Amino acid sequence: MDKISANELIEKYLNGTCTAQEKQMLENFYQQESAKRGLPADEINFGKIKTEIWNSTRENIKPKRRPIFTLPRIAAAASILLVTVALIWYSGKTTIDNSRKKEIAATNIEPARQKAILTLADGSTITLEDQPNGTLTKQGGNQIVKLDNGSVAYKEEMAAADKKIVYNTMSTPRGGYYHLTLSDGSDVWLNSASSITYPASFVGAERSVSIIGEAYFEIAKDTSRPFIVKSGDQTVKVLGTHFNVMAYQDDKLITTTLLEGSVRITKNDNSVILKPGQSASNLARTAMMTIKDVNVENAVAWKNGYFKFDNETLGDIMKKISRWYDIDVEFKDDVRKITFWGTYSRSKNIADLLSTLELTQTVHFKLYGRRVIVMK
Repeated sequence: MDKISANELIEKYLNGTCTAQEKQMLENFYQQESAKRGLPADEINFGKIKTEIWNSTRENIKPKRRPIFTLPRIAAAASILLVTVALIWYSGKTTIDNSRKKEIAATNIEPARQKAILTLADGSTITLEDQPNGTLTKQGGNQIVKLDNGSVAYKEEMAAADKKIVYNTMSTPRGGYYHLTLSDGSDVWLNSASSITYPASFVGAERSVSIIGEAYFEIAKDTSRPFIVKSGDQTVKVLGTHFNVMAYQDDKLITTTLLEGSVRITKNDNSVILKPGQSASNLARTAMMTIKDVNVENAVAWKNGYFKFDNETLGDIMKKISRWYDIDVEFKDDVRKITFWGTYSRSKNIADLLSTLELTQTVHFKLYGRRVIVMK
């Protein structure tokens, strides 16, 4: 076996041979969950925890057949560490029960790939994944070029005075993502099931775009022309900065997270300025806006190739999974509010991810074609 199994990582933790990263992540999460569950650390028998986890994470365990833990406090402590190990993915170094993976994987559903539809000003469309590299067409005085890495960039071709405003839209389907460089040099990463509408050339006193879904922006600085992102009834105004906007229509919240620089967010008559490391969330069709300090890595994990769950409900997790793998989700049992914590590579197929979630022994899945049934 060339992968680190869950019991081996727990063994490393208990005998003090974890890497600094492994040790810190395990300990931090354990302390957080212990506090939530009211578990005094000095009452935990770590020797028994080790034994229980060792027994429960063997390759061929069948979690449905028998209870895993015996003593309540040891069960809770062991489950904390087991959930941690089950969901943390170190460059693909984890163990998946291959027999269970085959049982889940009625069909092999691969993760999202780089694909999008570009809609031009006249309503015609270009399926970007089908196009060769090079110039695709011209819009608003700019060339649209597909680069060697598969992304698309707008390249200036004529003087600003000769340009006219025409709008293009880039849309990613479920199971797709894309990177776009706008005519001003700003970069946009689109998550699955998302779209951005923008001028092919920015003409005038401001640079304005609108999005649906989720996008990460790195805005080219231009003090004379602010950059504006519209999502629903919210407006984000910046000069040059890095930020993420999540505004899916099937989510209740629109959330903006600032990584660098400064942004002003306006909704109805409310206006706030975010600092790096803060997020603003507002409820659709209300004036309510909540500002809080956050771990910005969580907000952009998707752009960096990871699912990152931080006490996130299974209901919200399955939304992300459905968009990324282009599947439909059906809940057979009331498990939407179960919460998870951990990091997982988005490059793995769906059988790997669902099998790993099942290691927590709190949820199980059945996969029929592109439909996933979620149950206890």
